[in-house]
Amino acid sequence: MKPISNKEIAAVFKEAKQYLATSESDAKNLSKTFYICLAITQVSDVNHRQWYSCSKAKNIIDERLDGEYTVGTWLKVNGFIKNTTNINQLQKYRHRWLDSLIKEFSK
Repeated sequence: MKPISNKEIAAVFKEAKQYLATSESDAKNLSKTFYICLAITQVSDVNHRQWYSCSKAKNIIDERLDGEYTVGTWLKVNGFIKNTTNINQLQKYRHRWLDSLIKEFSK
């Protein structure tokens, strides 16, 4: 199997944005999720050929979360927020994080 390029990973992150809810009310749409890794899973569910790229993208997320299960928990444990109850703010952060990953891996 050929190595996955950064541009392929960037494409996964970009495609995942469409499945990532923008707010608590947006998550009521069954095709949306709160979590980046679940959005990436939806990408691979729609296009099985991207499974390996999606797996690599999820590994990147896992590495960056440094053992925490969600970015909300990571932000709380690392002192950036006091609680994880403001879902809308967390979703904005998740989208900004995906945008930064798209930019990073598009180079």
